[in-house]
Amino acid sequence: MSVHAALLNRRVAGGFHRLWCGIPKLLVHIRTASETEPGTRRSDEEHLWEAANYPAFSGARIGSFFQERPVLKNPFLEDALLRGYLRRHLPQEAARSDLCAFGERVANEVDRWGRECELTPPQLIHFDPWGNRVDHIVTSPAWKRMKDLSAQEGLVAIGYERPFGEWSRVYQMSKLYIFSPSSGLFTCPLAMTDGAAKVLQSIGVSWPVDEAYSRLTTRRPEWFWTSGQWMTERQGGSDVASGTETVAVPQSDGSYKLHGFKWFTSATDADMTLTLARVQDRTGATTPGSRGLSLFYAEVSRDEGGRLRGIEVQRLKDKLGTRQMPTAELLLDGLPAHRLSDEGRGVASIANMLTITRIHNSISAAAAMRRVVQLARDYASRRTAFGKLLKDHPLHMQTLARMEVQTRGAFLLVMDVCRLLGREESGMATQFDRYLLRLLTPVVKLYTGKQAVAVVSEGLESFGGQGYIEDTGLPGLLRDAQVLSIWEGTTNVLSLDVLRCVARSSGMVLHAFFTHAKSLLAGASSVSSLGPAVTAVDRALSELETFVQVAAKREASYLELAARDLAYSLACIYTGALLIDHACWKGASQSDAYAALRWCEQDLCPVVSKQARGCYDPSAPPLDSALCDLVMTLSAADRCAFVKNTSDCTMEDGFINYLSLAFCLLPPNLTPLTITLCVIWLFFLFVILGLSASKFFCPNLSAISTSLHLTHNVAGVTFLALGNGAPDIFSAISAFSHPHTAGLAVGALFGAGIFVTTVVAGSVALVKPFAVATRPFLRDVIFYMAAVFWTFLMLYRGTTTLGETLGYLGLYVVYVLIVIISAYIYSRQKHLMNASVQNDAPITEFNSSDSSDDDIPILTHARIQQEYESETEYRPLLPYSESTSQILLSSLNPVDNRKWRSKSGCWRVLKVLKTPLEVLLLLCIPVVDPDKEDKNWRRPLNCLHLITAPLACVLTLQSGTYGVYMIQGQFPVWLLTLLLGLFLSAIVFCTTTNDRPPKYHTLFALLGFLVSAVLISAAASEVVSLLHMLGVVLSLSNTVLGLTLLAWGNSIGDCFSDITIARQGYPRMAISACFGGIIFNMLFGVGLGCLVQMVTTHSWGVQFESEGLLTWILAGSLGLSLVLSFVIVPMSRFHLGQTYGIFLLLFYFIFLLVALLTEFGVIRIV
Repeated sequence: MSVHAALLNRRVAGGFHRLWCGIPKLLVHIRTASETEPGTRRSDEEHLWEAANYPAFSGARIGSFFQERPVLKNPFLEDALLRGYLRRHLPQEAARSDLCAFGERVANEVDRWGRECELTPPQLIHFDPWGNRVDHIVTSPAWKRMKDLSAQEGLVAIGYERPFGEWSRVYQMSKLYIFSPSSGLFTCPLAMTDGAAKVLQSIGVSWPVDEAYSRLTTRRPEWFWTSGQWMTERQGGSDVASGTETVAVPQSDGSYKLHGFKWFTSATDADMTLTLARVQDRTGATTPGSRGLSLFYAEVSRDEGGRLRGIEVQRLKDKLGTRQMPTAELLLDGLPAHRLSDEGRGVASIANMLTITRIHNSISAAAAMRRVVQLARDYASRRTAFGKLLKDHPLHMQTLARMEVQTRGAFLLVMDVCRLLGREESGMATQFDRYLLRLLTPVVKLYTGKQAVAVVSEGLESFGGQGYIEDTGLPGLLRDAQVLSIWEGTTNVLSLDVLRCVARSSGMVLHAFFTHAKSLLAGASSVSSLGPAVTAVDRALSELETFVQVAAKREASYLELAARDLAYSLACIYTGALLIDHACWKGASQSDAYAALRWCEQDLCPVVSKQARGCYDPSAPPLDSALCDLVMTLSAADRCAFVKNTSDCTMEDGFINYLSLAFCLLPPNLTPLTITLCVIWLFFLFVILGLSASKFFCPNLSAISTSLHLTHNVAGVTFLALGNGAPDIFSAISAFSHPHTAGLAVGALFGAGIFVTTVVAGSVALVKPFAVATRPFLRDVIFYMAAVFWTFLMLYRGTTTLGETLGYLGLYVVYVLIVIISAYIYSRQKHLMNASVQNDAPITEFNSSDSSDDDIPILTHARIQQEYESETEYRPLLPYSESTSQILLSSLNPVDNRKWRSKSGCWRVLKVLKTPLEVLLLLCIPVVDPDKEDKNWRRPLNCLHLITAPLACVLTLQSGTYGVYMIQGQFPVWLLTLLLGLFLSAIVFCTTTNDRPPKYHTLFALLGFLVSAVLISAAASEVVSLLHMLGVVLSLSNTVLGLTLLAWGNSIGDCFSDITIARQGYPRMAISACFGGIIFNMLFGVGLGCLVQMVTTHSWGVQFESEGLLTWILAGSLGLSLVLSFVIVPMSRFHLGQTYGIFLLLFYFIFLLVALLTEFGVIRIV
């Protein structure tokens, strides 16, 4: 083997070839003869040995491994979202051609100037060579070229020329969006210049600011001025109210001289400034706080000696970023100035400037994100790693895609605020637009500032180590982005500003937010692929609507802790809605839909998520209010517009929007009259419920149970219990249909329970002292306590599952079975004892307190009343026949003439009031009475029922929605129902006679049952909606309305009926009805109500919004009353006397007093 081969093998064995196999050829550095020591010569073997062992990269010029830098292309042409957005909203070709040309200039010229500005930061020269103080700030030539270019391109002027009307601000900000990342931070003085022009315009362009306004908004470079805003002082920061120490000393000519120290002045080389100061009076005193601040205008000028007038530049700030721009500490020592605002109105006058500068800040944030994404995407197509381009690595591209989604969201959010600003300035903004602009300005600034830091940081990481190297220019993007979350208000400061604008607008800014966000989702119904995104945003809106209401009722510390997350939630939700809206545009691309879907995969409402984890207040109660509750915080004149434009005030479950009726029917000063009319209508609704249940629902159920040959026990605890509790059951189902009114159901069921077990049972004991049946009493109390305890646990957890809901119904089935079995056992024992007795002597054991009531026929209150009334009913001695018309008229007459003459005047007045309602119900609902010989067959009326009953159903179900539905868009359902009814009515009329009911007459009982159930449900829905309105108007919780008005309205009939039954000698039946009915109402009301809500919402659980302490007082009082009865009654040997009745009544009044004191805040948890 030759020496050459041996040497090469040695190199290969050393691993050098394997390490550098990517190098195309071995570059060997051989020293020249001049480099060798004099007098020495080297052999060829020595040269070859050196060549084989010499490092390949021994010199900077050696090697073929170089990285290719990312290339900035035309930022307008490279941004598909920007072009699509402008094509959608600003179709003028002039705008696009100007932006395209400007994009070329930015890529080829401006970007180099921006880099030069960073490499040549400003310098401060305090003194000239002769010792004179000049305070000259030297900036780079590129910085000065930026100023000229800004004027030429109209980067400020466009906003005031308004070439495209309301879209001029969008056009202006689009140019700034392209310009900002390459501007060397010259967008900062432009932001303040734009803000200053806005302030001068709002105040009025006249002397002494007319020339200044002209210079700020010109396109002539030699005439163009920039402006500063000198607000920050040593103590204040953003707290200008307490931190501003600068004073303004009045001069004889009406001007002022300013004295103070400005701690942080951006773009100090500006030509003019706006600043705040406190005016001194003749004694030298100033007014503290924001009321002492006034707005001043000052020009930055020099005297003949070159010295600044009234200003000393103390030093330039050494900053993390924005090094291209001079930021200085200034001593104001007699700076000439003019006051622009009224004294004490400085903060209000400067507000317009803050709006503009915050929008500019947001534009810079979105632009920084777009620039780093563009560069990273270009770099991914050039850089090779691990054998393939970065763009071929899925994980890398996923990271860039996530950055792109954030960038798109930020862009649309900022541009929508620009759109609102343009509408306001062009005079086209509605009040809702102004509310939305006020809310979104701090939100967009704080959120995009945070976004920019995160996205730019991620973007630098995508460049690997090169992203950390200063001379690539990339780290400057991150350093400059960091200021965006600080300048013009930090995240926390702006979050609190969001709370302030909500409070000062009485919640109207949030109303505008929710209304517009929901409108943005409207177009997505036709795009099925966006379904998950729409669902996510809609759910987040609902959660946020609920959260902001409970937060509004909490203490200030709670709101402050939640402020930042609230602002983030507003930004996330609104951005999601904007992305969805843009993806629905006919010119949208797949990327637009992808961005919307990916954005909505995140937690859109972090404030609710963190509240659920107890991040703000571990003892916070569940969410319990609706957005509509804010209506009473508005002025009387604004309430009508609020309820009309607030979706939460629509009350879609009823026929009447009672909130709209309360505030819009009559002028605002007559609202109390409207409320009074609504209360009267509430009384009539309770009458409708009572009449429908007692005269139609219960008799038909009784007829059905008789037709099915049910025993009294089975009928009593099933059909007849449903008849007695129909108003409570349907009210509970209606209330449970919406989380905001679930408190009505809870309050009504618990309130009715405690009312019946104390007031009704106590009244029965007072009227007719008696010995209660032992086993039925203990059985009913135990089961009712179990139902109450189960409901208490459900309310404590704030939710119930499908299994727990079915458990309610299952518990009632167990109760029914126990009643039936106990009745069977009792009947069998009685039969055996009767068989063993040979004579007819009475069996006294069954008359004792240990006997059972299960053998007593269980009657409804309606039947008791009917039997009571039938004792005096007139019956003719001889039969007689009536004509069809006579039968119809007599059937529709609810007044018995003989009874009318025997009744009191009060009864007659009530009868007159009820008669129209009874007639209407008689026209619509058939009644079958199995106890009458003819089963209440009224041929002409029953035939009429076949027409009116189905019509009443279809026109009542879902507030008439089904009735007006058009079949195939042409034929209404109500007309089809009418035709079918006429057809059936004609058949029945032609095939029957007046004096004999048909065999199928029992089917009319089923029809009457269905129609009365529908009408009771509709009336219950109206009661719930009306009570909810009263709760909003009177600022009462749903629970207290449920335990008072709703419970009383549904139970007052039970009270009078049970007292009547007791007086007639049936006190045991009355006390059994007290407990048996409320057990059914509790178990079926909660169980069926929750089950209906699960079916309608397609969910497996129901959330409950507890009223806090009031709910626990209600549940605890009911439980305590049952426990006391369970203990006291056996101790008194099951004898219920007047003392026990008085105790129950006192217990109820004490409970009611405690509940009302709790509602009005007298009793509360400290």
